[in-house]
Amino acid sequence: MFRVSATVSISRPPGDVFQFVADLRNFPEWRANLASSAVVSETYTDVGARCDEQIQMGPRTIPASCEITAFSAGRGLSFRALSPGLVYDGNVVVEPEPGGSTFTLSGEVRLSGPLRLLQPVIRARMQDGVRREAAAVKARVEALA
Repeated sequence: MFRVSATVSISRPPGDVFQFVADLRNFPEWRANLASSAVVSETYTDVGARCDEQIQMGPRTIPASCEITAFSAGRGLSFRALSPGLVYDGNVVVEPEPGGSTFTLSGEVRLSGPLRLLQPVIRARMQDGVRREAAAVKARVEALA
């Protein structure tokens, strides 16, 4: 198991940031390496909301699923993303700061099977992905102004 995380300041109110990231329909706009995503639950935000995804891994895609597992309106949420050989338990926290918000994305990653042999490479790529995701949230939400 390993952890990844990234934090950015966003020049928008916490409610705007949270509204954007908590909506599964917005995942394609900020999630790194997401080739496609389709909401498969009746709701697209709140506990139990789910989507099926295709994750780009080099020249191919792999199937994945994502489900919101905890939800604190306006403040944070947790989710579980599953793909073959990988479980990612992620957390999103949005906090007020002078002039805007602090957005933190973090998670614990568990690998199984042959992927365990690639842990150093996967860790580096996932940490880079989390940084890119935080930067994408910042860019997208600030563009909504």
